[in-house]
Parts: sequence; C-alpha cells; structure tokens
Amino acid sequence: MFRFSIIIIILFCENHFANSNIDSKASKMFFFNEEFGVIITGINEIMLTNDRCNSWTKIKIDTKEILRKVFFSSSDIGWIIGDSSIFKTQDGGYTWDKSITFRANQLHTMFFINENIGFVGGEFYSEPEFAMVLNHTTNSGKSWEKPNVDSVLANGILDFSFVQDSVGIAVGYTTLYKTYDFGKNWNKLPINFYVGGFTPGEVQIIDENDILLFGGSPYVVWDGEILMTNNSGLSWNVYGSGKRFIWGIYDYFVNNLDSVWITNGQNIFATTNKGINWKTIDIKLEEFSFLSNSKAYGLSENSILYTENGWESYSVVDSVLVSIEETEEIKYTYKLYQNYPNPFNPSTKIRFEIPKKVKVNIRVYSLLGELITELLDDELNSGIHEINFNASNLPSGVYLYQINTSEYIETHKCIFLK
Repeated sequence: MFRFSIIIIILFCENHFANSNIDSKASKMFFFNEEFGVIITGINEIMLTNDRCNSWTKIKIDTKEILRKVFFSSSDIGWIIGDSSIFKTQDGGYTWDKSITFRANQLHTMFFINENIGFVGGEFYSEPEFAMVLNHTTNSGKSWEKPNVDSVLANGILDFSFVQDSVGIAVGYTTLYKTYDFGKNWNKLPINFYVGGFTPGEVQIIDENDILLFGGSPYVVWDGEILMTNNSGLSWNVYGSGKRFIWGIYDYFVNNLDSVWITNGQNIFATTNKGINWKTIDIKLEEFSFLSNSKAYGLSENSILYTENGWESYSVVDSVLVSIEETEEIKYTYKLYQNYPNPFNPSTKIRFEIPKKVKVNIRVYSLLGELITELLDDELNSGIHEINFNASNLPSGVYLYQINTSEYIETHKCIFLK
C-alpha cells in the first residue's frame, strides 16, 4: 500500500525478528523493545526514548531528504531510508551517517535479516525510463549490490518478508519475486496483477509454503483484501471467507496462518480460524505493533494505546506525540496529500504543500510507469495548493500521481472508477 501517515508506530522485542512472529516492518515509528524507540518527527528529525516514552532526545540528521522509515537490526545498529538514500547508526540512533544514495526517485521499503544482510526497495523513473530499485548488502551497508532478477518487468518494490533467513518474498506493483539464497537471486512467481484488479501492497511469509499477501481492489470504494498460497506462491486464492475491509488495510499482524489482525483506520478485525470468521473491535487505529500474540501497541490519533489481551481492552500510554504537536509552530513543509474524493469519477482534487517559492511539477503515471498526463509545471509560492485531475478520457484503474521539486518527490495512488 501507499500510505504516507504523519507518524506510524512499530515496536519490536529483542527476538530474532526474521524468524519470529513479532512485527518487523520498518515504519516511521520503531520500538526495538519496550524501552527503546525512535520516531521520525520531521523532514530530517527523529526523537529517541530509552525509558518507555518518559523522556525523549531530539536528533537532527544531515539531509534534505524526507525521512520515511526506520528499522533497527539490533539495539545499536539502525537504518533510515529517505527519498533515495539510506542512513546508518551504530550508537542506538544518536549519530547517523549516509550509507549510500541509490539511483532512485522513491524508496518504499527496507528489511534486514541481521546486522549484515539487508535490502532496500523502490523505483526510479525519468521519462521514458521506469526501473526497479532492489539492492542488497551483505556487509552491514559498506557496499550495496543489485541482485539477479529473472524478469524484465518494470516494477517498483513495495515490501519484503523473509523466513528461515534464506527464503524471502519481494512485492512489485504487478507481480511477486521469491529468493531461496538470502536474496542473491530473485525469481518471478507465476502471478500478474492488472490495472483495475487486485493491487498488492505488503506480504507476510509464514513458512516456505504458506504466504499471505495484503492489498486491495477498487470496488465502490477502495477495499482491502488478503490473498494466500499454500504451495510457495504457484497459485493464489482468497484468504478464508474472502472478507473485504472497506477503506483498505492500514496495518496487519500475522501470528500464524490461523490468527491475523487487521486495522482499516476505523475498526480492528481479528480471526483465529484462518479468516473464515472475523471479530470486529471498535477501536480506531492507524497502525499497531505486536510484542506477542496478545500484547501490542497502537497509534490512535495523537495517542499511543497498549493492550495485553489482543485489543479486547486497552490503556492510553503517555507519549511524545501530543507534546510535539502542541508546542511546535505550524509551518509549511513539503507534503503531498491523498486525493479527494478517492475513488473518483471523473475528476478528483490533489492538494500539496510547499514551504517556499519553488518550481513544482505534478504528473500522473500508470502502474507501469507510463506518463499519462502532466497536471502542473510552474513556480508557486509557499503554502497549500490544489489542482484538479480529470480522468474522463481514461479507463478505470489505479494510477500514480507524483509531485516533483528540486528538494522533494512524493508519489500516491488514486483510483478511477467509471
């Protein structure tokens, strides 16, 4: 999924995350354990806590890129991706150095099996070129290489998931790739996704055979869906009863093939029988992070919630989020908003924010990176701006709209339904 929330929460325990059932997705908020956590709070700013959110330390990172996701492979070694670069810390987040800048317009994801082996994914596009960004390191970021991928499809990489360290899945816009050798070689799976149908977003590999794929489809509104395979990805079916989650899947947690939790921003949905039946829990969460199959933290508006019984009940945890928003002045920054309405027919509004006078380019692309139209190419003053996108001459489907300035690039999805 293309979700660009202000702050997202991810918490970790000190288990070997690649082979555990604990949440291990990089995001804008990351807790390695109950004591130590990091929040991305600005374009080049993070906050650290080592005492369960009782106190925080503000850290500035020397970059003009938008910091997107943070991930720690140990209590000392951590990583942050920006638009096109990856940064590394070796002292628990107090100092950061740039590891490398990739040839990329947009990095979407990263995953580390351990302190040495890691992956980044995204895409590069410059008309007419659209290329996959999939790089890996085996020496803790000292060098990065492109693995072998047996596909000529132009795909951005959206997500990774690994099991047993050596076996992994990578999600592209239109297909999936699998590795059996720690990510040195990736083979395209026999599945293709088409505009207007199921669009993949994130993946969870449970064992070598069982895999869950999270994404969505444009029905009356955007509906989240889950696909599953039990034969290593050779064939795919709906998970359980095929339940759809209106407004999409914001976040998920997989304890095992039986037990899955979903949030769509309005409710939590939980199953314990392989998705045949789902329980609806009236709690609004943007994201959650499980420390076990019952203990979890979640982000709800400006508060962090905590549960010890799988969201049957919860308590509100004091956090830095409220104090940051209350004390900081409201200033313009670089931001691309989700279009509204979405889905739309035939037109929709695209809002964006810029902090200074700058030339702004906004284009619409297909999922394969083909340029559809240029909506704006002009110099604008600082502030919030809005333009209209009319798709009456286009077929129904999912499209990408992108803002591009000299300092900022961002891409979102939009859904056109006739």
